Amino acid sequence: MRPVDRPVSISASTLESLSVCPTQWFLSREAGGVTASHQAANLGNLVHALAERVAIGEIEAGPDDVDVLMDHVEQVWDRLQFRTPWSRAREHARVRAALARFLRWHHENPRRLVGVEQRFTAEVELADGVRVVLHGYADRLELDAEGNVVVVDLKTGRGMPSKPQVAGNQQLALYQYAVDSGAVDVSVADALGVPPVALRSGGAELLQLGQEDEATTPVVQPQEVADPEGQGRADLRAGLARTAALIRAESFPAVAGPHCEHCDFVAVCPAKSAGPVVG
Repeated sequence: MRPVDRPVSISASTLESLSVCPTQWFLSREAGGVTASHQAANLGNLVHALAERVAIGEIEAGPDDVDVLMDHVEQVWDRLQFRTPWSRAREHARVRAALARFLRWHHENPRRLVGVEQRFTAEVELADGVRVVLHGYADRLELDAEGNVVVVDLKTGRGMPSKPQVAGNQQLALYQYAVDSGAVDVSVADALGVPPVALRSGGAELLQLGQEDEATTPVVQPQEVADPEGQGRADLRAGLARTAALIRAESFPAVAGPHCEHCDFVAVCPAKSAGPVVG
């Protein structure tokens, strides 16, 4: 058992994964289970890496200079494996489109960029004195016209959540809660001339770069500024408390659902196989 007096460390991915299926999270994260590596993740990492290098000035590329970024893509493209020649060509076109959308958005974005791949951490106290440490990395931290922090999460997948799903997105909600709790790196706050606790969330958004259409700009899906006293924040705090309780109790029950169709652990899942495997 974990000491009850120590705060539980919770990332956005942990919060989301445990809310879907605790058993799946345990097998993949704690038990050392091996999950299948998908090419989409490799391509997403490639786009993220180049977007970061543009943002920090390592690569100079104007709004229409996608060929500059594609030169870097070509240096690693032959190392990637694809099932068919046509899928290789399709994904090459998708990467190019995603990078072109990013460049256009990056140069037209009116907010001030203050952090890229920014680590955040903040300790908060929930009901009944339960303490958790929120931690993770934000793709981009930006300041809006009012000086509030907007967290931007770059997405390279084909699918996009609905507006209600974005409003209830736990990852974005956790980012906002962390900002409101003083999670912004001290170095960033120092550069702005304010203490971290003085910074407040100005909302969060998903930047959809991977949609399969001819659009030259990305779809931006914002999550409105969270009300610290509102129902959304209360629901998030309740979810964090449930997650902390599962981790403290070291109890990870299986939850069946649509996610089972893509789970790598169905063969050993107590909800899908004969008899319990994880207790």
